Amino acid sequence: MDNMNDNELKTVTITAYMNLQRLKASSDIQKELANQECELKAKLEALGIVVDNLKIQ
Repeated sequence: MDNMNDNELKTVTITAYMNLQRLKASSDIQKELANQECELKAKLEALGIVVDNLKIQ
């Protein structure tokens, strides 16, 4: 995180907090988890990070 500026760190932290709030408010937690996973996977792939081998079984 040394390469992040203050605004980037704030944005990442707010996003993490909002994702927790979305889970707490969701009537279908599994669907919300799948949606958040899809969104995060797309962001990681846009950064060139392949996540296929990062799944925990």
